[in-house]
Amino acid sequence: MKQYYYKYNIISKSESIEGFGWTETLKDIDVNALINKVKELYADEAQTTQIFKEQFNLTYEENF
Repeated sequence: MKQYYYKYNIISKSESIEGFGWTETLKDIDVNALINKVKELYADEAQTTQIFKEQFNLTYEENF
């Protein structure tokens, strides 16, 4: 989710509150759109696995 929304929706470091993980904090997100994206990823195992393969260095890819 972070990679999907990172470019436009992660708050800036100056907006962070007491060091709370600012790179994991989204802004300007419709909660229903977020829920629908989670459901979409949950329902499509192949798409979700492909995202993991593209985003992470998978030393043990056979675990996916």
